[in-house]
Amino acid sequence: MKLICMQNRRFWDVTETGNWITPSRVSILETLSKVTADPPKIQSKSSIGFIENIFFQIRNSWVYHPYESSAGMFVFLLVVLYLARATGVLNREKLNAWGLKDKKGYFQLNGDEKGLGLLGGSAPNGKAD
Repeated sequence: MKLICMQNRRFWDVTETGNWITPSRVSILETLSKVTADPPKIQSKSSIGFIENIFFQIRNSWVYHPYESSAGMFVFLLVVLYLARATGVLNREKLNAWGLKDKKGYFQLNGDEKGLGLLGGSAPNGKAD
């Protein structure tokens, strides 16, 4: 028999003496008093793996401490951007070489569009509706 705490994904399957919890009222009540003591007298076991535990801890930090987690994420992003900038990953020459930062716009105009009424220019015969 197992005593399970679903909120923290922990369980207890042994008594204080190390024996399995038997399905009897006495065994369960004795084990509950040892588990709910502060600090618990019986070590809990985790019902999730290592990777899932990492995501579980991150989720709990966002649920129980939203402001601190948001501030921590903001600081983390600032540090990542600073390190990327300091190591030269985000410098203009590399971005231009990769084609990610083009100084030209999408439309290439050569200057002959002045009288055509394009892009805010005036139409040749005034306003046409």
